[in-house]
Amino acid sequence: MVDKITTANGFVGKRWAWSALAIADALAVIAFLKATPWLSARLDHPHWLNAVIVAVAYLLMCVGIVLGKMVKPAVSTSSTPDKTSDRYALGCTLALSFFYIFFVAAMFIDAGGVFDPESGWDKLVIGNAEISSVLTSVGVIVGFIVLGLFPWALLHEPRRVWARWSGVGFATRLVSAMLVNIMVLVTAAYWNTALTGESLDIALGGKLLLFTLMYIVFWLFYAPPRLALISLESSSWSLISFAILLAIMTGQLIW
Repeated sequence: MVDKITTANGFVGKRWAWSALAIADALAVIAFLKATPWLSARLDHPHWLNAVIVAVAYLLMCVGIVLGKMVKPAVSTSSTPDKTSDRYALGCTLALSFFYIFFVAAMFIDAGGVFDPESGWDKLVIGNAEISSVLTSVGVIVGFIVLGLFPWALLHEPRRVWARWSGVGFATRLVSAMLVNIMVLVTAAYWNTALTGESLDIALGGKLLLFTLMYIVFWLFYAPPRLALISLESSSWSLISFAILLAIMTGQLIW
């Protein structure tokens, strides 16, 4: 089998094609360690700008998923692709996605201070009850549409225009994983805000148990968007790098 395929945009070795997602995860770890204190402090004070941050991160995640699907998937070595397992994986991802979008909606409301009189939402409407009512109605409709973008991105099958081993394909997968990880960082900062006020002065065994429980919960929250990209990979290293990223985030919250 040929290890490298040359294209007009350069070449990327098949053995190293998985590194696109791994590089994105390494950058996410650095961003998490550097940006989490500032972002957590920002989200700790309910404000409409926080809602904008959550909404933009969510939209970027959806764009990242669709962008990643525009790269041709790894070629199966089997002459008869297992479509049943693919449908099963998609079904599990979709089922988890509905829990995820409800979590995103709760995070939008909480961090954005939608029901907090000091969050600044009232300043966006110039004291007109009719305008406020219209904006509320429109906002609810737009909110449902936006939340539906994630399941749509999982189901949407765009035209695959870039070869997976090409330089453009590698860069596209890198950018798509980075866009998905932006949402992971925002939600991690939100969890950090919710947990930093709690006392974790417990024995090592208790911390290990708490770490395990939180790690499982984080997988349930973060798995849907990332599984959409990992399912296109042929190497388990992409999954391993993401598991390490979540372990570092979880450990940072406990220790």
